[in-house]
This record gives sequence, C-alpha cells and structure tokens, in this order.
Amino acid sequence: MAGASAALATSNDMARDLCQTDMVENQGAETVKIEQLRRHDNVPFVYGAADFADAQGVHFRCRVYDDRVTEVRFLVSDPSLLDGAIWSEDRPSGPTTEPTELTDAAMAPPAVEAAEPRFEKPPMEGERRLPPEGANAADDSSGGARFEKAPAPAE
Repeated sequence: MAGASAALATSNDMARDLCQTDMVENQGAETVKIEQLRRHDNVPFVYGAADFADAQGVHFRCRVYDDRVTEVRFLVSDPSLLDGAIWSEDRPSGPTTEPTELTDAAMAPPAVEAAEPRFEKPPMEGERRLPPEGANAADDSSGGARFEKAPAPAE
C-alpha cells in the first residue's frame, strides 16, 4: 500500500511541474507544452509535446512516481503497427522526423512487462518444497498444502 500512497501523494500539478522541469533540464527541450495528465493505477502519466534544437513537436510521456520523474518515453512513428506509432526511450531527432499524433490509444495504460521465465527443478523423492515467494501454501497454484494421513491408533 505504501507504493500506491506514494503515487497518490504526487498531485497532478506537481506531476506536471516535475515533468516540465525534467524535459527542459534532463532531456534538452527548448519549449514544452503539457497536453494531458492521466493516472494509470493511480500513477500520474504526463503527456505533451516538446521542441528541441533538432526536432519540433516531439510527443512525450513522463511517468511520475514518489515526487520524481521515473520514466520518459517519446512517441515515434512505426508504420508496421496498427496505430502507426510506439513509445520509445530514444528521442527522434533531425529534420526528417515523422510527425506523430497523441491519440487516446497512445495514452492508454502502458503494457505490463512480461516476467522473466524461470525454470525450477522438480522436488526429489521425499524432499519438502516451499511455495514460491509471495504464494500461499494452501494455494493450488503453488503446489498446494500437503496433508499426510496419520497412522491408525494402536489397539
């Protein structure tokens, strides 16, 4: 819950200000125009356009968390995609930069990154196996709880 409260503690105005400052000081933007602020899972995402010395009207997205900008992405043209654009860590540059449009689809919540696959060896005969970290021992998806039949009472 601490993570959610940290995101909520960042007001919309503060998120806009932090993003504007980061775009000028850290990304090298000459002018910045904030166009939208949306919260995805209570985390503020600031959307806008910036002018740089070598490219004009570059759309960007800032993710603000815990009173700091934690991610900046730039909307770049990609004709192979249905929407024709994708968010990239690399800023487009040069006079041949293709213009992009900041659409509702572009401002949809970012995709969740897939977890790294990990392979586990099966337990050996008679070996006790602990549930994966964060799993409940009685949860069937973690192997379930193991119940052993008690020996019958001696007569």
